[in-house]
Amino acid sequence: YDNPDLQDFNFDEAKCHYRLAEGHLTLDLKAQVAGKFNLSGTVNYDVKTKATDLDLVFDQLPLKVWLPPQFKSGYNGTARATLKWHGQLDTKKDSVATIGVDLNGTHISNPILLRKFLSSKGFQVPDEIQLDKAQFLFVYQNEIFTLTGADLVAPGLLKAQLSGSLAPGDELQAKMDWQGLVLGHFLPEKYAQYLSGVLDGHVALAVKKWQFGDGSYGGSVDLIGGRLTYTSPQSTLARFLDQRPLLTLPLTRTQFTWTWNNGAMTAKHIDIRGGDDLGVRGDIAFSGSSALSGVLWIGAKPEYLTWLPDAETTVFKRKEDGLYWAKVQLSGTAKKPGQDFTADTRLSAFGAV
Repeated sequence: YDNPDLQDFNFDEAKCHYRLAEGHLTLDLKAQVAGKFNLSGTVNYDVKTKATDLDLVFDQLPLKVWLPPQFKSGYNGTARATLKWHGQLDTKKDSVATIGVDLNGTHISNPILLRKFLSSKGFQVPDEIQLDKAQFLFVYQNEIFTLTGADLVAPGLLKAQLSGSLAPGDELQAKMDWQGLVLGHFLPEKYAQYLSGVLDGHVALAVKKWQFGDGSYGGSVDLIGGRLTYTSPQSTLARFLDQRPLLTLPLTRTQFTWTWNNGAMTAKHIDIRGGDDLGVRGDIAFSGSSALSGVLWIGAKPEYLTWLPDAETTVFKRKEDGLYWAKVQLSGTAKKPGQDFTADTRLSAFGAV
């Protein structure tokens, strides 16, 4: 990829001890190029079958040397890689390999890839990321690359575990679980002032030929220690009910699962609880044309319903978990949502009838 740092190698050390016996060749390798890499390991070769086994360790790999030129300035750290490979030298068919990559201690300034992905959606990206732990284990078999495991630890940002596979035809499947993602580091500033907390979650994706816009996605979200502060709906509700505490609402539970496919998005098993004051449960769907549908249950404690005569027998009919719940049928679009509180509220559980 036109990297000038990899055009010349001046070996400070290069050793090869070999043994050939009964048609079996063994090589013990050791090499060093100061500032670029250290290599050690063995090669075993069967002269008759041409079967080859590699067991190599590449150490002291400076990222500023090995990365493409456009990434060099933003990455600082030293990598380590291991390779175990079995196969034929003249073909990759039937080859089997295990590759380990250790990027512990990597420091990233102005993370380009993350910025391109998130900034286009309006999200913030931290200027500096310190990866105390970044370890990856790949397996290659049947012409499929599989990320069998990866662990990332970026203090103050998140912890994450990843897995995935890349098959012929550029069919990518991947999964990630993360913990401790601080919303304030990523949310657009216009939202970060209203919503805070730490996000745990899971995401899975399936993409063909690197067309991420046409991929399928899904996952779950769990907001820990969330707080909603001075949003427009809160202000309206606080004034209407004369309840100033609603302006700073703790989100004691915020959970849901979601899917996205060809522009259509669903959020299911929504379960949001604002202390002992308010709650939201239900499902929402946005079609590819942004049409909105779904059913939500809105819960409020009895003190908030005194403004509505006979509220607990006409609209907020269901009593559960200390709140009274009303059914809302959603319609319209994402920009112009519609809702109907007058729909039949008969139910056997929190669900449509």
